[in-house]
Amino acid sequence: LKADYAIIYGTKADKYGNVYLENSTKNFNTVMATAAKTVIVETQELVDDCLDANQITIPGIYIDYIVA
Repeated sequence: LKADYAIIYGTKADKYGNVYLENSTKNFNTVMATAAKTVIVETQELVDDCLDANQITIPGIYIDYIVA
């Protein structure tokens, strides 16, 4: 199954599109980000620096738009 759009919520995101998810948001957001053609992330905090590699839950390659 392929979705046209996925609107997901992330705790932190950097300017490269890497997203950090906390707690129960990890359940389906990761799956939907890889399954959709266009992914929009609503984030609580937009970080100027790159996120630590150990924190990244969804790599920026899957993200199309970020809304802070």
